[in-house]
Amino acid sequence: MFTHQPTYDDCQQLLHILFTTEEQDRIQLEARKLVPGDDGRPTSNPDLINAAFPLTRPPQDEWDYNTAEAAETPEACIQGTEGLLRTLGTLGYRASAKKAQICKSEVTYLGYLLRGGQRWLTDARKETVLRIPRLQTTRQVREFLGSAGFCRRWIPGFAELAKPLYQATKDQQPFSWTEEAEQTFQRIKTALLSALALGLPDVSKPFHLYVDENRGIAKAVLTQHLGPWRRPVAYLSKKLDPVAAGWPPCLRMIAATALMVKDADKLTMGQELQVTTPHAIEGILKQPPDWWLSNARLTHYQGLLLNPLRVIFTPPTALNPASLLPDPDMGTPLHDCADILAQVYGVWEDLQDQPLLDADAIWFTDGSSFVHQGQRYAGVAVTSETEVIWAEALPPGTSAQKAELIALTQALKLGRDRKLTVYTDSRYAFATAHVHGVIYRERGLLTAEGKDIKNKEEILALLAALWEPKKLAIVHCPGHQKTTDPVSRGNNSADQTA
Repeated sequence: MFTHQPTYDDCQQLLHILFTTEEQDRIQLEARKLVPGDDGRPTSNPDLINAAFPLTRPPQDEWDYNTAEAAETPEACIQGTEGLLRTLGTLGYRASAKKAQICKSEVTYLGYLLRGGQRWLTDARKETVLRIPRLQTTRQVREFLGSAGFCRRWIPGFAELAKPLYQATKDQQPFSWTEEAEQTFQRIKTALLSALALGLPDVSKPFHLYVDENRGIAKAVLTQHLGPWRRPVAYLSKKLDPVAAGWPPCLRMIAATALMVKDADKLTMGQELQVTTPHAIEGILKQPPDWWLSNARLTHYQGLLLNPLRVIFTPPTALNPASLLPDPDMGTPLHDCADILAQVYGVWEDLQDQPLLDADAIWFTDGSSFVHQGQRYAGVAVTSETEVIWAEALPPGTSAQKAELIALTQALKLGRDRKLTVYTDSRYAFATAHVHGVIYRERGLLTAEGKDIKNKEEILALLAALWEPKKLAIVHCPGHQKTTDPVSRGNNSADQTA
């Protein structure tokens, strides 16, 4: 029997990987409250509390670093276990002798069957899930997902497989058990019956993580070498957040890899991790695109993944969608991530942000929204440098952002089949046309919380109107300037008209 007494460093590393800083503090606080005293009850003696759960790293001579002990005979193993149980009882802890599995080559622990460096799901654990009848309510669906989710490490792509059931648990819609949900219900049960054995993680050997992404679902398999073979340690899967799910495939792979590496850390304990994906994401992280990633997300991804001492990226390769392991018959990826991001950068490839040299017309747009005597008024205008092309009052309560979108959309419609340069002082309208439009289109016009974006109808109308002109440049200009150059005069004219 091998036993391991975790050191202070082991405990701190485990807490750091599994929990946030606030959760770590709460765990330590609760643990220190329950330290037993001489009478077996929780004590307030600071010496006993600090001895059991020190807040600072103890000196090396006060800590026992002899972590591995082995009994040479079954008799010695039983004797050592008896001594351990007596010691625990003396210290006030309770231990059940019935649960001790001694001198066995096969043991059951937390629903797992452990044998020969591998682990299986026990038949009892499988039966618990398989006996669940057809689900009738949202609560029953959540309970089933919780029971099956406990076994998700044995089911490749569990998050993708269970997606229809998660969709059925949304509160905003009445519960409806569809044919798709029934098929998913049965497929999860079948996957449990065919679950293979997984290897136990061995922190003395490097880990290899193979990551893929499909339709907003991150999937991975964590492996370790057993001789010449790759032995799976865990199958991981998780749904991307709505923002990341709307990115191009190359950037979705970055978000998927970050999620999977974070989940794998719970098993690797911070050991060396080789990562293989179908995309060259390391190069993208070192030279990120300008528009898609916020600074906060980029910093998070770079801090988690660009760690050469622990995370090592291997050359991109095609992965078998069934096993997530490299498939020699599928060849290598046939695209360049930088080229793909350049192609999907804008709504319209020919849309420019600098004035056209051969423009048939140069127009200025503006929208206004102001409050007078408690009532909000709004108007929009499209003008040239010297004349009004179109102007209109909008319904009371219209916001300034909506007015700017309406003005720009109308200008594009009026410029149908013409070479058109349109100036706007609205960063919102400019960014919607040049940057955010394609993100909204990919994401499904949803916010980071999964809700509909504001001004949805106006944004859709603007994206459709971008195709009206024969050639188009939408240019941003400063607003409310006192200079007399043509652009300032035209923008001030549109502003005053609106």
